[in-house]
Amino acid sequence: MSSLIASEDQLRWRALQKFRRLVLADPLCSDLGKSLLDVAGRLQDDKCISQTFEDAFAGKATSTLVRRSGSLQRYANWVVEQGLGNPLEFTEPLLYRYMGYLREKEAAPTVADSFLRAMVFTFHCCGLRHAPIDSLLSSRVKGASEAQFTSKRPLQQAVPLTVEMVAALEVRACGNPEEYETLTYACVYLQAAVSQMQLASPKWRCQHMLVFVWWKLKRFITRRQRTKSVRQHSFL
Repeated sequence: MSSLIASEDQLRWRALQKFRRLVLADPLCSDLGKSLLDVAGRLQDDKCISQTFEDAFAGKATSTLVRRSGSLQRYANWVVEQGLGNPLEFTEPLLYRYMGYLREKEAAPTVADSFLRAMVFTFHCCGLRHAPIDSLLSSRVKGASEAQFTSKRPLQQAVPLTVEMVAALEVRACGNPEEYETLTYACVYLQAAVSQMQLASPKWRCQHMLVFVWWKLKRFITRRQRTKSVRQHSFL
């Protein structure tokens, strides 16, 4: 299981590779691409080029890079399949056409909104200059995105786990700390998201679960003592 869980460095590297491929497909399309050409023109090694690219996204969270690169990569694949040129050369008609494509394919309601956010993100980080961002985000483009987003199903509280479910999960989790059940068990007791716990090692999860269980047990004992004390005073 641990081999299937990508570390934060791996996730960040994969996301940056997606941006790098798009930028280097036409370096003259962006300020970042021109900077990379300047570094390459001075016969700098590939390590210096990679460092320049990493510095451009240094202030961005890994989770943000993963989301934005994924949305942009889906759009780039569509542009290439349609033979519409460089994916980073955004135009208003092309964006509206992509909104229509997402609607026809019945994509998830948040896909269009995520893509527009990824496009704005790329504009600022890569320095795209061929068209003003305001002219691209026309009323019909934003309207098509909002129309799809409003069809999103309202969030509903998940069915809570029963005592029997948690007990069975505990038995499985204690058997092998590498199993997926341990990850789920840690999320239950640490009240954490799966994405957060995937970045933690099995040893870290086990240690913090023990601390959390000890803390919960201590709170429970303290409450029982307080309740007992209150009842004694009431009786007196």
